Parts: sequence; C-alpha cells; structure tokens
Amino acid sequence: MTLSRLHRRVLHALSLGQSPDPRACEKLESLLATREDLANEVWSESFCKDREVRADVLAFLYEFFANPLKIPFGKLRPDDRLIEDIQMWKATWNDWDFDLVENFEDAFENDPFMHPDFEKMRTMMDLLVLLSQTATSGTITRRRLGWFWVRRIGLYRRRKGAKDSGVVAGG
Repeated sequence: MTLSRLHRRVLHALSLGQSPDPRACEKLESLLATREDLANEVWSESFCKDREVRADVLAFLYEFFANPLKIPFGKLRPDDRLIEDIQMWKATWNDWDFDLVENFEDAFENDPFMHPDFEKMRTMMDLLVLLSQTATSGTITRRRLGWFWVRRIGLYRRRKGAKDSGVVAGG
C-alpha cells in the first residue's frame, strides 16, 4: 500500500464516511486508467448520434464532473452504471446529486430533481438523456416551489440516512 493510499484511508476513517471512500476511489481510478479520455465532440459523435442529447448539457456534464467531482467525463462511457461502476456516493462527496441539481438549475433554470425519472437513473446515458429532457422541458424550478422544495430535501436526506439538514419536515 502506498503512502497516498494509506493517507486517503486514514482521512476517510477520520471523516466518518462523509468524504470519498479511498477504496471506491481506487476502484474508479483502475476502471478509468485504461480508457481513452475523449473530447466532448468525440464523445458526442461516438455515443449520442441516435439519442436526444443536447450539446450544451454534455458540455455541462464535462465541466461538472471535472469540478467539483474531479472525474474526467471523457473517460466515462454511456453504459457505466452510476452506483455499481462509478460508485458516485462512495467515490465522491455524498451529496453529489444535490450539487448536480443546484448547478444544473443555475445553468438551465430547470430542476432535474422534479423529473419523474430522476430516481430511475442507472447509467451515464440515463443521466445525460434525463438532463437533456429537463433542459428542454421547462420543468418547475426549485425557486418557484419555495417551501415544498425545502421540505422535500429534508425528507429525502432522512430517507437516505443522511444527517438532518436542519429542516423540519412537518413544518
């Protein structure tokens, strides 16, 4: 075990699971190590020809995965499963999905969390198609929902076992 691996494991143990899991990061690194890092245009040409995918949404995902997730999107493939292969909750900070929703809403003024298939996403292509549909659809945004959105986040975090967000679900 190298010093950096040991260092990551110690940091993970001290953070009580809130930071990326070093073993999940290692698994993701080994998955991506042999893959070519495709440019945005090549990824689009290779995988999005027959799909309803917006170029601006693909560019958004390239940027989002690079910052703050530090995952090179060009090495991901459409059939990569978000949980089993990429291990999104283990290899990244646990609230990556909330960061995605906030950044997406800022960029496109639509809220993917309100899409009926949001919780059915399994693969990278599912995510890309869902975001493309959401960017086009004019879905209700969190800003227009007000108190409902705050209550939903509180209920969602409790259901997922995360720490209480400070929001009272009944209030």
